[in-house]
Amino acid sequence: MNIVKHNFLPLIVVTTTLISVSHSKTSAKPVNTTFLLNGSDSISSQDWNQEPSIVAQMIKTIDFRKSVCNRSLTDTEVDFYPYPGNCTKFVQCWRQGVKLYSCPFGQFWDAVAITCRPSSLVQCTADPCKQSRPKSTFGMKEYGCRAYWKCVDGSSVGHCCPNGSAYVDGRECLENVECTEKCPPSKEIAVRSKCDKKPHLDKRYYIELVYGRGEIVRPCPAGTIFFKEKCTCDIGLSGLLPKTRDERLCKKPADIVFVVDGSDSINNADFVRLKNFVANLIDNFEIGTDAINVGIIVYSTLVGEKVGLYPPKNKFILKALANNLEHPKFGTDTAAGIQAAREMISQQGRPDAPQMIVVITDGRSTNP
Repeated sequence: MNIVKHNFLPLIVVTTTLISVSHSKTSAKPVNTTFLLNGSDSISSQDWNQEPSIVAQMIKTIDFRKSVCNRSLTDTEVDFYPYPGNCTKFVQCWRQGVKLYSCPFGQFWDAVAITCRPSSLVQCTADPCKQSRPKSTFGMKEYGCRAYWKCVDGSSVGHCCPNGSAYVDGRECLENVECTEKCPPSKEIAVRSKCDKKPHLDKRYYIELVYGRGEIVRPCPAGTIFFKEKCTCDIGLSGLLPKTRDERLCKKPADIVFVVDGSDSINNADFVRLKNFVANLIDNFEIGTDAINVGIIVYSTLVGEKVGLYPPKNKFILKALANNLEHPKFGTDTAAGIQAAREMISQQGRPDAPQMIVVITDGRSTNP
């Protein structure tokens, strides 16, 4: 028997719940509930008139807990369940109570992962977009006058009307100077993503959301790093290729010379791919007199074309020179190419900058 006293009115509710256990299944018998109402002259007429509505709310809470919290709990156990008919809400159940929560803007409750996640990643049967036409919209007044759902690929995705406008059912965003609420209403921003992985501080690893276990750190295969944009591990330049242009890792000063195999064992199509590869690497560097300087050497039996470290060139010129390299098509004297790169660094390199030689070849040198 549990006795709960209402905080505002002198109302005492006495509730008794009988639980029967049969083998491994738990079922709830009908609840016997007695409400004891204080009807003395200490209760004002106004407070007495409010008591029926409070009792009705108590009955509703008891019925709600019976319908949602589908098993008996010990004193220390807590369960979470989806709220019937609403993807954005979930219920916390414990032995003597129940509490309703809402997910952050643009997120649904995931009963498998036991957490709120971006709506496009959650399969919720109550999602109205499951039965709606693409680009249909629905308001979400609980998140403010600018917030609404839009159907994208069969899932609801959180959107915000521009500043100075408000969402209107059936008409989307219309001008409304009175709508000044923030959207999203907090720092929680819905992200439409198809990826269940997140970057780790060490790019050789990633963090994966595992249902029922939470976030697990996993390693990438040897020689690869995690790319957030691809949602997978892929080959990078010694693990140092930057993820995006705005998050470059190659900003420190360095002198880099690419030694490119131009032998006849590389066909024309592969030599074009090789040149594009070098140009793409250059595009990911911060090129400048105080950043990275790049030189290029093409070799075969003899050393062919050269793009010197000095004078420094901008990124546009370097990429154009890389894409226009000539293909000599003779033997493979890798030693000659490396020696030419050493001489270039010695004569044109900066003494205070790290110096690197990157050899790109298809096989063994004819001159060890």
